[in-house]
Amino acid sequence: MILRFSVFLLVIVASGCASPVAVKPVEQQQLRAATHYELTLPYDNRLRQYNLYIPSNWNEQKKLPVVIMLHSGGGNAAMFEERTGMTRKAETEGFIVVYPQGTGYTHDRFYTWNSGHCCFYALEKQVDDVGFVRELILKLVERLHIDKHRIYVAGFSNGGMLAYRLGAAMPDVLAAIAPLSATIGGRAGPDEPEFRIPAPVRTLPLITMHGLADQQIPYDGGQGSKAFAERTDISVEMSLRYWMQAASCHSGQARSSKISKSTTRYQFACDKTAVELYTLEGMGHAWASEVRNGWRVEYALLDEPDMTVSATDIVWDFFKHHPRRHPSTP
Repeated sequence: MILRFSVFLLVIVASGCASPVAVKPVEQQQLRAATHYELTLPYDNRLRQYNLYIPSNWNEQKKLPVVIMLHSGGGNAAMFEERTGMTRKAETEGFIVVYPQGTGYTHDRFYTWNSGHCCFYALEKQVDDVGFVRELILKLVERLHIDKHRIYVAGFSNGGMLAYRLGAAMPDVLAAIAPLSATIGGRAGPDEPEFRIPAPVRTLPLITMHGLADQQIPYDGGQGSKAFAERTDISVEMSLRYWMQAASCHSGQARSSKISKSTTRYQFACDKTAVELYTLEGMGHAWASEVRNGWRVEYALLDEPDMTVSATDIVWDFFKHHPRRHPSTP
């Protein structure tokens, strides 16, 4: 497994370091509406990067929602922006979208997050990604006067794992989370202790989607046949049960409905919050209806997406109906 990862990394480095999406470099300037920025934030002795899009309906007196998008392990901010199309959704619906970037071995590709049991560079170096995202939110509040009752986090794969961890660590800041194709923990290797996110003190609304044919992060847990490490993951069912236990949910009382031929939606009966699961038959490790312009070596980590539903549309629709109900910290 380690050899497979090393070969994969060599291919990435050899394939060049061009950024997937051209952006306008801006630092310490007045931010404007209808503009895309590439910014940096010093944190924990690192210069962290993030991409930011401000929709055309923004002004300094208008407080807009913010959606923070966490890319998968092996990706980067620009690629995740392209794949999900969340920037187009932000312009249409009128919210700010932020794409933080993980850390890695190369200067602009194959980045990962430290979600507790995954993945690679960020885990090995014990990068404080929870602290980074918290600091980033403080910066957004300072510069953009965002709506502090509508700060959301969505992530895919390794980014979804971090979304779970942020939801448990920051219920005082976030309004809802969307960890897609992700779980609450597992083992980094066969001899490593099992990691689980801390039990949430207050559970946030949560929506998740998972392909039933996923072999990177299997729906039923364990080690995926396509995983690039000897990592094992907790199952989706156990992850949801862990979250719902703190939310006084009744796991046996889920209302199911067919959204498309391949997609089933489960809405769980919870006393304290909303929890929803979407399962996609036949789909592996992918963001439903994602866009891939051309081919990149990083796509070797992904499967073909289900095109009958849009994860971007579903996630935003859930977010906009769930502002936070408690006082916020930032």
